[in-house]
Amino acid sequence: MNGNLILDDKPLLIIPTLAAMIGLNESIILQQLHYWLQRTNNIREDRKWVYFTYDELGEQFPFFSNSTIRRAISKLENSGLLSSNNFNRMKIDRTKWYSINYERVNELYCDEETQTENDVSLIDNEDESNCPNRADNVLKSDRHSVQNEQSMCSNWTD
Repeated sequence: MNGNLILDDKPLLIIPTLAAMIGLNESIILQQLHYWLQRTNNIREDRKWVYFTYDELGEQFPFFSNSTIRRAISKLENSGLLSSNNFNRMKIDRTKWYSINYERVNELYCDEETQTENDVSLIDNEDESNCPNRADNVLKSDRHSVQNEQSMCSNWTD
């Protein structure tokens, strides 16, 4: 039975590095929008766009309330990671169109990379203008996993 849930349902991707940078809900929604942007032919203003109502997004994320989706979308828009517009033919149609600002995502990634290097005092001989591979530097990091913070838990429920 568990095999059916794991294998047959449509998976959502969670990128741990992105989730740590922008938040779990926001990273799930951004990744799903990226998925749809790769499959669309809707091009406006020299960019690909997808359109969804909050209810349609809710169908893709049945574990999120509409208010959670609205908050996450708003946070993504305010951070500059997501653009929204209305390209609907009828102006009374308020369905929002979304496009990811991939340049901003790359800046965020490079900013995090630079901050990680400064925080951990890594010595790296790679060219800084190319934004080196963060995964290599995470392995070199002295930071401890957040999961290890609560190694001693109460056993009152046992």
